[in-house]
Amino acid sequence: MTRTIRLTDGPPVRIDDDQWPSVAHATDEVDHTPKANKRSGWVRVRRHADGRHLVYDLRRAHADRRLPPRGSGSLARRGRDALAR
Repeated sequence: MTRTIRLTDGPPVRIDDDQWPSVAHATDEVDHTPKANKRSGWVRVRRHADGRHLVYDLRRAHADRRLPPRGSGSLARRGRDALAR
């Protein structure tokens, strides 16, 4: 599957899931009273065979479904300290 990831500090990138396998994924849901304040989101890390990492997320506020989900991403350089920037 091919997908487009919107980056925070650059133009969107198109990736092929087979070339960028997921190496970590986490989800979270915050439920405040009243239910109108419910929020959810997730973050995913993908790694290319050449050592680059792609970290991106999606956040959703359930109070106003008319608003689109918000997301961001970062493409980390290759190398041992790729995610330590």
